[in-house]
Amino acid sequence: MFLGFQNVISGTFIGHNNKNKLIAEAKVHSDWESFCVRANPDGGYLLLVKQGRGFLPMRVDGDNQLVVSTNRDEGVAWEFIRVDDEDVI
Repeated sequence: MFLGFQNVISGTFIGHNNKNKLIAEAKVHSDWESFCVRANPDGGYLLLVKQGRGFLPMRVDGDNQLVVSTNRDEGVAWEFIRVDDEDVI
């Protein structure tokens, strides 16, 4: 199951550029904007980004930027919370 994340205000999607940086500039949802979520054995979830025919995990680099890891064993565990419409400012 592929997921896409869209900013409902701008209409753009989160994807990644050719430098493995995460961007929110895509006007359409295509392969570059496809994500997959996998349970992490230590808790939370790994957010995997579509890369070619496979998936790579997202991680935080030394500059605290969200990037696509080039190492399949590297990744950051994420927690997802439900946000209801009345919770959004």
